[in-house]
Amino acid sequence: MRALAHPVLREAAQVYLVEGKAWPAYLYFFLFLAAVQVLTLFLPLLDPGGWMGAAQLFKISSVVVLLAGVYFTLRLVNQEYVPWRFATLKRWLGDGLDPDSLLGAQLALVALWGGLFVVAALPLMSWAAAIARAGVGTLASVLLMIFGYFATYGVWGLVALNLWEVRVETRHIAVRLFLGVLFLVTALVYLPLNSVAFILSYLGGTDLGDPVSLFGRRIAPGAVHVFFHGLLFAGGVGLSRWVLARRAGG
Repeated sequence: MRALAHPVLREAAQVYLVEGKAWPAYLYFFLFLAAVQVLTLFLPLLDPGGWMGAAQLFKISSVVVLLAGVYFTLRLVNQEYVPWRFATLKRWLGDGLDPDSLLGAQLALVALWGGLFVVAALPLMSWAAAIARAGVGTLASVLLMIFGYFATYGVWGLVALNLWEVRVETRHIAVRLFLGVLFLVTALVYLPLNSVAFILSYLGGTDLGDPVSLFGRRIAPGAVHVFFHGLLFAGGVGLSRWVLARRAGG
């Protein structure tokens, strides 16, 4: 309850949770995941000889949770739902909030919205894991990785919000462009950088590719993946901090 003493968190909780403006996003997410799972299981029944739905259900569900969850997390962080209900950055900074306090609250909201998507996915993901005979450890590790992706990509929703606060359409386009370009470029340039490929490789127990040579050392694809996403997260946080500091100074 002490966390809700922060005005930014209290405002977001009131608008998105108490008034329910965020619940449609979670409902669409849940229904989309459920629909994909049903299709994965039952459409192959038209060709019994090629039925592979149960074996692939957990993999497909993981990819859907990742992509749909990242998309909706970015939309929530970017205040695409009822944006007029939120106070401006100028007001928060003018009311005495320092940039670090404001950024901390924004990051807490990124974690909250992403965490709620993980909670929403848990029943259906547990069901998929049981059907595909994936263990509890595998389920937990995949959900933890997906939450990390929500946080890593979600901070770039903050970048769009803080950079183009009054240009609503610009920031809406920016987050979609960011998401599309990121997944496309990482898949084309070096597959281990791509989060979808990484999860599928993890679940399939396959190698993503050859190690990378850097300063005479060979770095495993998994380490490259983690390092890249760490830089991506740090870059988003740093850029948001810089923008808020400039706004406070201006």
